[in-house]
Amino acid sequence: MKKFITSRILPILLLVSSCHHPLGNQAVIQGDLADTSGLKLTLQEMDTREIHSIDSVVPDHSGKFNFSPVMNEPGFWLVKAPNGKILVLLLNPATRSD
Repeated sequence: MKKFITSRILPILLLVSSCHHPLGNQAVIQGDLADTSGLKLTLQEMDTREIHSIDSVVPDHSGKFNFSPVMNEPGFWLVKAPNGKILVLLLNPATRSD
């Protein structure tokens, strides 16, 4: 009986546990901006007390950028440019925002 559990059930448990991937809690924010030479965008997460810088990116030569934050619950996020312009987003896990 012990051999049956080890040889039959253990591999199934390993397979099921390895199927959980953190990308299920990941949102995708993509954009395309004009005239972005030297521009650095910052992704920030807002909570009830403060704003946290999470990531930053310099758009490619054509102005495309991409953020993929991992989150556990819905929340407000900011994409901030150095010129003071801000895009406010309400994101859920597994959201795609273009």
